[in-house]
Amino acid sequence: MSRLSPPLLGKGEVKLNAMPWFHGKISREGAESLLQPKEDGLFLVRESTNFPGDYTLCLCYK
Repeated sequence: MSRLSPPLLGKGEVKLNAMPWFHGKISREGAESLLQPKEDGLFLVRESTNFPGDYTLCLCYK
């Protein structure tokens, strides 16, 4: 008999979808649109379109 793995989130942790900087499955173009106007330090995190299960950090830096 196999055991189920414990949940990855503890009781005190927050889900990514609740974070204002997380935008889920959006394209690169969609991320670039959301990061307008470009200001240093502005960022978002999205699900990777090329590597399922990974995340992509989109960051504005001049």
